[in-house]
Amino acid sequence: MLNPLVMREQICFDGALPASKRETRVSRLEHSRKRLENFQSKFKSWAPPSSRAHGRRIVDFANVLRSRTVPARYNDFPHNPFIVPAVFEDLKFRWNRVRISEVVDGIFRKPLALDCADFPWADRTVMVPGEADSQCVYIANNTGSSILTNDSDLMLYDLHSAGSVVFLDSINLSDSNTGTHSDMQIKALGICPAAVSSRLGVSDFLFLAYHLRDNPNMGLTGLIQLSKTTYETQSNDPRYLLFAGEYIGRDSVYFPGDSVQALPQNLDARVSELFCQCKVQHAGILDEIPHMYLPILFEDHMRRCGWWDSRLYRRLGYSVFNATLPPSDKHTYIYEYVRRGGRIIRDRIPLEDEDWIAEETQAFLSRYRSVQSTVGGDTSSPFFWRVLALYELYGPGRASAFLSAGQLSQFLRFGRMGAAVGWADVHLSAQIQSVLYSLRILQQLTGISVASSGHLGCLKSVLGGLPPLHVITRSLQEITTECLSGFAVEQLLGQLFPSSEDDNVTAISLSKEATHCLGGNDTSAVAANRRAGSSLDRKVPEKRHRNMFELLSQN
Repeated sequence: MLNPLVMREQICFDGALPASKRETRVSRLEHSRKRLENFQSKFKSWAPPSSRAHGRRIVDFANVLRSRTVPARYNDFPHNPFIVPAVFEDLKFRWNRVRISEVVDGIFRKPLALDCADFPWADRTVMVPGEADSQCVYIANNTGSSILTNDSDLMLYDLHSAGSVVFLDSINLSDSNTGTHSDMQIKALGICPAAVSSRLGVSDFLFLAYHLRDNPNMGLTGLIQLSKTTYETQSNDPRYLLFAGEYIGRDSVYFPGDSVQALPQNLDARVSELFCQCKVQHAGILDEIPHMYLPILFEDHMRRCGWWDSRLYRRLGYSVFNATLPPSDKHTYIYEYVRRGGRIIRDRIPLEDEDWIAEETQAFLSRYRSVQSTVGGDTSSPFFWRVLALYELYGPGRASAFLSAGQLSQFLRFGRMGAAVGWADVHLSAQIQSVLYSLRILQQLTGISVASSGHLGCLKSVLGGLPPLHVITRSLQEITTECLSGFAVEQLLGQLFPSSEDDNVTAISLSKEATHCLGGNDTSAVAANRRAGSSLDRKVPEKRHRNMFELLSQN
């Protein structure tokens, strides 16, 4: 993959999915939600690795591209909610020659050739104003390229007589007797659907797939025979035509280069989808009410969804973007699909006018400047933005559940609020990620909508300092390395997170959490009340920790 010729044409990402796939999208969210719930039920307490490895582990180059199964202990891990936008952003803006060298130098036993441009994949990586599948087929048919994917659906498109699909999990580094890097070859299995159809003696590979969908337990021999005997009578059947419509005919839409470039190529996949729903004239994408699908965070499933805490920033971004649309295209609200309790719901987000936008923008900028004046230092540093996120979550008048300055300091320094990492720490990390990701959505929507003047221009400039997504989503262990030592800790404690004079505030705030457990989840409400009770039992004497200097000196 370090050779740009492997990705010779384009690396395509879904920029928007058609309305016909809404049920599929929601079912995938529900699958991810259930996976998180099951994972947490198996691991009641969250324990980090007992020790952190020091130094850099040497990776045998021969194992990098060798197909191997995932260890069983990882099968139940929740999905990474940000993997797709992070990979897109990295390919566009992170992986240049210098950074590639920094990562691979000393890791691989054999040297890697880096004869490539500064950003070898930046121009090749594109966000498509629709599904990437059809764009890949279009490029393959016009350039003779193979399609590199793990999606077997690509085999059902018309790839002409010689078109092929290469599956990622079939890629292997061939054995070399000489042991020299130049003699190594990367091999993979390519499948040509037209050749497969010919060898099986079926007229249409897509027709065979149609019967496989309706008869999943039938053997291959039976499917082949069924396809041969029913092709003449069922190839025009409405049910088959409905199935085939996604792969052929009017539903299989290709995007020429000018159409792709009309879509801003620096957008997150979810922001791109919102843009397409509002501005791209494409059948199956435009809809009366725009939809936003928020991924399942890696959080405490028993607590209120972390996306709730950052709702304001997304609403502000939606409203800013909506204000730029022609009057006939403006919307009054947007639907967000999000976890609420033990289910996925469609949340209606009202869009506001310019007065509300101005008021909320100025309020955020005021809070931003408060943190800036207190923390000081580099406002583009990851540490600054994590402190800002904590202030947005737990600053004066903004906390949905009280956390002491001591707990927040402990979390920033060690990735945990107590003696060991627990689900409360995992959930707080998810809340921070939700705030920063929502600010990223706001930043991108203001970036395509706002001039560089006035309060919105100031907001646009301020949000330009947000760290990249691979930094925003770092693990609990990684973020502890970002804690700065030179800032005024007493001032940060006193101004941003004043200590409570009454430990009962903790119990009262946590009891309120029980009343906010959304979706009528009684189990969540009981759990929240238990947490409130347990907080009274612990009775941490926060009054002793009047400033962060005392707290840090005791640690």
